[in-house]
Amino acid sequence: MKTPATRFICCRHAPGNCWRARLSPSTLPGGPPRSIGRASVVDQAATLLGLLLIGYAVVGFDSSTPFPGLNALVPVLGAVLIIVFAHGKTWVGRALSSRVPVAIGMLSYSAYLWHQPVFAFARQYNLTELGLPFMLALTLVSLVLAWLSWRFVEQPFRKAGTFNRGQIFTTAGAASTFFVALGLLGYVNNGFPQRFAVDPELHQAFADPLIRDKCNQPLAGKGGKVDFCLFGLADDQAAPDMALFGDSHSEALLSTFDAAARDQGRTLAHIGLGGCLPLLGVDVANGNYAAGVCEALADREFDYVKRQRIKKVVLVARWTLYTGDDYSERTMSKYFLTSRTDPQKSRETSRRVFSQALEHTIEAYRSIGAEVFIVAQVPQQMINPESLYYRLARDASDSDEQALKRVSELSVPMDKHDLLQRFTRQLFLRASQSKHISLITLDDAFCKDRQCLIGDLHSYYKDFNHLNARGAGLLVGQISHILDQ
Repeated sequence: MKTPATRFICCRHAPGNCWRARLSPSTLPGGPPRSIGRASVVDQAATLLGLLLIGYAVVGFDSSTPFPGLNALVPVLGAVLIIVFAHGKTWVGRALSSRVPVAIGMLSYSAYLWHQPVFAFARQYNLTELGLPFMLALTLVSLVLAWLSWRFVEQPFRKAGTFNRGQIFTTAGAASTFFVALGLLGYVNNGFPQRFAVDPELHQAFADPLIRDKCNQPLAGKGGKVDFCLFGLADDQAAPDMALFGDSHSEALLSTFDAAARDQGRTLAHIGLGGCLPLLGVDVANGNYAAGVCEALADREFDYVKRQRIKKVVLVARWTLYTGDDYSERTMSKYFLTSRTDPQKSRETSRRVFSQALEHTIEAYRSIGAEVFIVAQVPQQMINPESLYYRLARDASDSDEQALKRVSELSVPMDKHDLLQRFTRQLFLRASQSKHISLITLDDAFCKDRQCLIGDLHSYYKDFNHLNARGAGLLVGQISHILDQ
């Protein structure tokens, strides 16, 4: 029989939702908790340890913690210890059986369900990151809604005699049918875009680039079948004049590289995978592809340059994605860089591996006679440009001046941009000052008056970190200069 403390832990309330495992006293060796007259030392110690394990997970885990995985055992074991050993005579059992924790347990699942739409609609409406006071207010709203649904929805259904079984199944079936039909209707009609008079060109600004489609083969989730693709003059009878390698940010710049190479009668070779760093000897853990795919791709890139005797190599990436840097803990990536000698998944390891791999990659390419150009990361925005520009399109009463002011206000401040990229920029600057690389920074094309603009009356970005073709077009002068050198 479950105590109130057991119900609090295993039935409703699970911070982070991470130990909702199917563990209960009846499934564990020895069966359910025994009836005990007083708490033993083992009971007290086990429940205190369980509480400490859960507390450690709540306080110590953050967005950089690899999860799920072995780390999930920490809160799970904590919950199991409390489920098995807590009872009315233990300190933890008495604490969790008191009115406040039990009330929280009763409301927690409703609050979990309500907070999702409340916070999602608030973020969609505000565009920018919500401040702490606003988040606390939304939390209070979620709790009030949770109590209302618990009181007027859950309780009547739990009360015997209020509804018979037939009524419950009929009502549930009708409600499910209605919401499924409503969802399908929206899906089939693509969200009813006719609600807004939006220029079709606006949709194209946020579409994925198709420039590599002629070369891409089905990846099948492995990344191994992606091949080198020629642009510019695209002369397959001679060695390319330049190679462009990187993650999806290299593809975002590809249209401008292609146009510049064509204007100068040069051939450019490109290969890259989203989420794969173009550095030698490293792999991306918790990334887009299976272990070893990114490391093998970087090796293929190096072998291609060596075999073709290419003299210029350009490396482009969202560099901060791989060093554990972002504007907030909530948005921080869970990608980790590892190497064969440094396999631990942590922010510190990622930075150490990045630094070593950058130096190794530069030395390797220079040893085969290739000049290395590194394109620093484009300013990363803090909002979704698609949401901003669709809203501007709907607010047709705004003047161009008002729209430009709104765009500037929502663009990332240069101070935040500089802080985000400080670690990688310092490494690049050191290599540039040593004459080991040529560093290409993009700030001048986008940043003015201490703001790095997300666009003008049209977006420069496809999403918050990738440029679209219009944004990449602003870099034609710098890219042409690389080809000229």
